[in-house]
Amino acid sequence: MAGVTVYDRHTLRSTTTDQNGYYELPVTPQSQIVVSKLDYRDTVLQVSSQTPRFVKLDLYPDSLPQPRPASLRDQVNRTSYALEEFFLKTSQQLSALNVQDSLHRRFQFSLLPNVGTNQRLSGSVTNDISINLLAGYSRGNRVLELAGLGNLTRENMTGLQAAGVFNNLRGNAAGFQAAGVYNYVGDTLTGVQAAGVVNVAGYGHKAAFQAAGALNLVPRGRFGIQVAGAANLADTITAFQAAGAWNSARVFLNGAQVAGAINHAGRADAGTQFAGLTNSVGRGVIRAQVAGLGNVADTLNGIQVAGLFNRARCLRGTQIGVINFAGVNRGTQIGLLNFSRQGGYMAVEASVNDLLWANLAFHSGTRRLYVTLTAGVDSAAIGDRTLWAFGVGVGTRTRLAARLGLSADLVHRHLNEGGFDNAVREWEQLAVALQLRIAGGLYLSGGPTFNLLITDPDDADSPGFRSRTVKKNVLPGDAADGWLSGWWGWTAGVKWAF
Repeated sequence: MAGVTVYDRHTLRSTTTDQNGYYELPVTPQSQIVVSKLDYRDTVLQVSSQTPRFVKLDLYPDSLPQPRPASLRDQVNRTSYALEEFFLKTSQQLSALNVQDSLHRRFQFSLLPNVGTNQRLSGSVTNDISINLLAGYSRGNRVLELAGLGNLTRENMTGLQAAGVFNNLRGNAAGFQAAGVYNYVGDTLTGVQAAGVVNVAGYGHKAAFQAAGALNLVPRGRFGIQVAGAANLADTITAFQAAGAWNSARVFLNGAQVAGAINHAGRADAGTQFAGLTNSVGRGVIRAQVAGLGNVADTLNGIQVAGLFNRARCLRGTQIGVINFAGVNRGTQIGLLNFSRQGGYMAVEASVNDLLWANLAFHSGTRRLYVTLTAGVDSAAIGDRTLWAFGVGVGTRTRLAARLGLSADLVHRHLNEGGFDNAVREWEQLAVALQLRIAGGLYLSGGPTFNLLITDPDDADSPGFRSRTVKKNVLPGDAADGWLSGWWGWTAGVKWAF
């Protein structure tokens, strides 16, 4: 039988059988020789002074492992196997696979995986302390392992594992892994991984931490904290993700995602997201989303703040953005345009007031708080000195009776005369109006207003502009050093709510 590992359990001398099953190994009268091969039971030969030089040994098959379909974890492991194959000879790999015995050394030193105190059985030995000048190969490490280039570990590590370039661990890690480029844990990480470029762990533990210059990856299990210069990818995050570009988690629990560009969670449970561009949650509850561009959430129980748009299937908090969308609106929307399928408020209003005789406004949000976009013109004086205005405001509406309501609006407008005017000509208006429903969503409205005009007293055109717009100033002439004028007015209109 070819490819069988034969080793001395005491001296750790080892060899591998040739294609015909032959081998040669120096022994002592007290040697305990172990014959090992993957998927076969170990055979042990106790050497004595009576043992012949030529010995024929039989190996018996062990239970064969059942094949299983390839998983994401298997795909990630390919990099680990490729790295191991680069450094190891075939004979060393066979020995490591064949030998099932538990070999232990307190200390080992090596130059390369096949050049060291554990000789060719280094992959079958668990060390307390391991010092590898360039690269080392072991079954496991219990306290400390250091390497100038890299560490290759077949099973588990506890304590500290540090390397100038890489750590490649197939089993569990409980402690601290540090590498200049790459850390890999094939099974469960409980502790800390720190790498200049990439950290990979097969399974996550909620008490674990990853920090990398580029990428952190945990495809399965719950994980605590990930911090990366470029991207983080995890199955379940329980505490914190921070990346310069992108964070992704299948499930995001009670923590925070912070990214320079994008955060995504397949499902969330009361977490918080901050991103330079977008945040998104497929389903579940999110408490807060803050993004430079946009936010997308299933159920929002807190606040969404975005530079452009917010979207939530069920809104139970507050949306602040230029454009806000909600499927079911049970909260508050603050934006220039606010849309809801259920629970929202949208209306178009045509009105007149004591200053401008043609006004059009769009209200959106909720009845408790809506935002108004408005524009108007003095249609009675069309010409080079036509007075017109545009602005934005907020308002609230309450129901007094079956067909009667009351609204209060605070609106800011910029006034212009002829073309657009950069001068300080700001019109602030507080309007209170009764709302009478005629039929369906059609309302008649009207009521008093109080108005303030803000103009620059040092502008030579301000006195003439004030005399045109302010019919009867109710404020002292030097109010706010001549900046403010005020008057009482009125408004009336027709509104269609939908």
